[in-house]
Amino acid sequence: MRHHLRLTCLLLAAFVVSPVFGHDFWIEPSDFSPDAPASVNVSLRVGEGFSGRDVRRQVTSIARFEVAGPSGVAAVPGLEDRTPAGFLRIDAAGDYRIGYETLGQRIELAADRFESYLAHEGLEHIVAKRHEQGASARPGRERFFRCAKSLVRAGTAAEPLRDDPLGLTLELVLEADPRRIAATDNLPLRVLFRGEPLADLLVVGLRKGAVDSPFQARTDAEGRVMVPLAAGEWLLKAVHMVPAAEADADWASYWASLTFVVPPAEAASD
Repeated sequence: MRHHLRLTCLLLAAFVVSPVFGHDFWIEPSDFSPDAPASVNVSLRVGEGFSGRDVRRQVTSIARFEVAGPSGVAAVPGLEDRTPAGFLRIDAAGDYRIGYETLGQRIELAADRFESYLAHEGLEHIVAKRHEQGASARPGRERFFRCAKSLVRAGTAAEPLRDDPLGLTLELVLEADPRRIAATDNLPLRVLFRGEPLADLLVVGLRKGAVDSPFQARTDAEGRVMVPLAAGEWLLKAVHMVPAAEADADWASYWASLTFVVPPAEAASD
């Protein structure tokens, strides 16, 4: 009886954990453009297609959860095992960059599922490496890390929005203010891995509520892509994988996301 109960629990755990592993993860503030002063809820969300559920705050999984604002860098406070995961108190107008990074979580997937997800996330070179190693039929043993960021502009400011790197292991960095990009222009985005530009990485862009296909492009030699913009809330994401340092995993993956808002043209020009 105990054997059957334990087997059932393991199967349920695999059913619950595996789909979440493959889903997008992002920061969603309650307001991307609040007045100042203001209080903003900071939700962590998991799902697909820029639609998902709230993730509870779990201190045991957090490597860093902080905000860089006009007065410096501070931890994002919140209530353990509750949603929203954090609260942001905005005392002054300006730019607030919220960053969240997790500790590694180990997962193991059957070979067919692992290679299917690798192809889906643009990691075909890992499929090729597994083939070279004679490991194509082996389960995928992995540690994955979340690296999420969100941009909030509080109040009105004459200067352009600045997205300076926060130092996340894998980070998406805007190189221009999306509020000042004309509808016919593209937004330059750079991908950094441990502070260095990352070439040939697939970047996907989703606009909340949009019916058009997601934007997809690979970074150039300087780690840059040009993203065509439209008004609305945006989620940009990318996944990078390297050999794992730990003995209990073969690969380490880093899942980066960036959320921000592009106002309507008339609002952007004010």
